Order: sequence, then C-alpha cells, then structure tokens
Amino acid sequence: MAILAKMLPQSTSVEKLGEEVKRRIFGTLKRSLYVLRVDTGSCNGCEIEIFAALSPLYDVERFGIRLVISPRHADALLVTGPVTRQYRAVLERVYRMTPDPKVVIAIGACACGGGVWYNSFAVEGGIDQVIPVDVYVPGCPPHPVAILQGILVALDVLKQKIEKVSYREEKPEEEWKLRPPLALLFERETLVKISWELYRDIMRTARKYLGYLYGVQLVKDYFALLSEVRTLGELREASKKIVEAWNRDPRIAQVVEELNKLVEKHFAQKH
Repeated sequence: MAILAKMLPQSTSVEKLGEEVKRRIFGTLKRSLYVLRVDTGSCNGCEIEIFAALSPLYDVERFGIRLVISPRHADALLVTGPVTRQYRAVLERVYRMTPDPKVVIAIGACACGGGVWYNSFAVEGGIDQVIPVDVYVPGCPPHPVAILQGILVALDVLKQKIEKVSYREEKPEEEWKLRPPLALLFERETLVKISWELYRDIMRTARKYLGYLYGVQLVKDYFALLSEVRTLGELREASKKIVEAWNRDPRIAQVVEELNKLVEKHFAQKH
C-alpha cells in the first residue's frame, strides 16, 4: 500500500505550491505530467473548479500539468462524480487503457464516497467501488488549490510505483488442493459461518440495488440457499430458484447475479 505524502496547509501560496509540484514532476518524470479528466456522472461543480485551475488566475499548466484527451497518453486520471451504472464499463475500460504506472485521483465528495447518492440505485458509489483510487481530494467542490495539493500527493504515489520492486511468495500446492472450493464455507453436515467481509459485501450489494427492506429479505433467501449447496456450479443453478420465487423479476435476477459474482470472487481470492 502506497504511503501518501503529507499535504501542504491551505495557507500555502499557489506559487510556492506550484513550484513544489513542478519540481517533483520533472524530478520524477523528466517531462510534464499528462492528466486525463474523467467525468463519471458529476453535477459539473468539480469541473468548474478544475477549469478554474487551468484559467489564467492559477494556470497550472505552467507547473508542468497538461490535460490530454486519450487515456493511452495519461499518467494520471482525474475522476469526478459518482459512478453511474451506465458509466461503470466505460470507467473500467479507460482504466485498463491507461498505461502503467498510473495514479487515480478522486476529485470531490461524490468521487470519494458517492456523495449524496452513495446508496442510490442509479450509481455504483465512489470511484473506489470500480477502480483503485490512490488519492482522495474531498470537497463539494474542492478548491483549485486543494486539487493542486492532491496532484502533489499523487506524484509521491506515482514515484513509488515507478521505483517499486515486487516479491511473490508461492504457496505450497497442497494448501489449496486439500478441499473443494465451497468446503471452506460449508461442511458436509453443519453450516460454517462465512467471513465478515463476504457477509458485508453481500448485504451492501443487496441493499444498494433493492433498498433496506427488500435487500434484507433477498439476503435471507440467499443465505438459506448457500446452506444447501456444495459447489459454485450448484450455487448458480440453485440461485435460479430465488428469481422464480420473486416472480422472475429482472431486477432480482441482476442482484442475484451480482451476489454470485461476489461469492466466486471471494473464493478465487482464497485460492
């Protein structure tokens, strides 16, 4: 996990802050920092502050910060707004197209945690619900100086990514071949408690799509189903019964599919 540098106080002048940003940019990259602005459903408040940072009053381009229009040219993604359900796939594709090493900066309260739409059916939540975030810049909207400070912090993260050395310790083959996947969760005779992380993710996903009342009801049905299956294949087949019990509602089918993916992802990480 990257260690973020200490942010400068708000009282710091733009000139002093900008010179520090410029020094770190050219010290790390030997060229300008290329930034791509990504709007995933913003109200346009954060965009106004970003454009203000580009205006003659602040003119952050003189410090070596350049906006680009293609993710293939970007070093950093400046993301605003909560992630709408329609934009999720686009944001994931933009993230994959951006070459490594890269940093993601969440600008504004909505990008940091979903803002006032954090539990809305129409949004996925904050940016970190879809792609990894390296730096959070809170505010509704954040001041241009705060955005410049966020870029300054992101430069330290980018430097660590450029200079990082990775080590991987291979697990003994016997550790993950002892028992079938769901045996870690369900024994032959008795139900084993699932991990708190999986329970939390299942409950959070169901509530996000269906609300508290119907979300909890669906989770109860889903947990009852989990106690009856032995493998991931059986889980997918048996989950169809839930959709049928809810009158084959397409929304329920979508939520059940998301819950199945959570369980599969959980056991994929375990092995």
